[in-house]
Amino acid sequence: MRFRSALFLTMLPTLAVSLLSAVPAQAQAHASHAAGPGTALPTITVHKNPECGCCDKWIAMAKAEGFKVEVVISDDLSDVKRKAGVPPAQAACHTATAGGYVFEGHVPLDLVRNVLETKPAIAGLLVAGMPPSSPGMEEPGQAHQPYEVLAMGRDGKLTTYAHR
Repeated sequence: MRFRSALFLTMLPTLAVSLLSAVPAQAQAHASHAAGPGTALPTITVHKNPECGCCDKWIAMAKAEGFKVEVVISDDLSDVKRKAGVPPAQAACHTATAGGYVFEGHVPLDLVRNVLETKPAIAGLLVAGMPPSSPGMEEPGQAHQPYEVLAMGRDGKLTTYAHR
């Protein structure tokens, strides 16, 4: 019994150092998680047509997720899309910008948040057209229809960013 106690006492300083060194790393992990959603995210500026109801749903969802949203109404979004670098084949009903990124169409808001927080070397995310299962387009009782979220590189190259 004395051997076990002596062994424990000799290992106690090593154990204490290990535990104490883990505390800052754990605190840092929790701090970065706590600093995530809702903190210091830029305002999302959404350019939309005045009659587009699905855009209004996406905007309402963004606000519910804690984003600040500024809405710019326009009957012609082609100039906005062109300046943002959105390829015509990838155009959707609204174009949002935030933090130097473009978010074309019904991009899932968790992906918008991820881009704004991690700041990847891309120009933005695109969801072409108006996929039925994308945020703001869902209908009650509708079966999920998979769609693709594309990342647009700063060179205009498109790659798959996510499947939803």
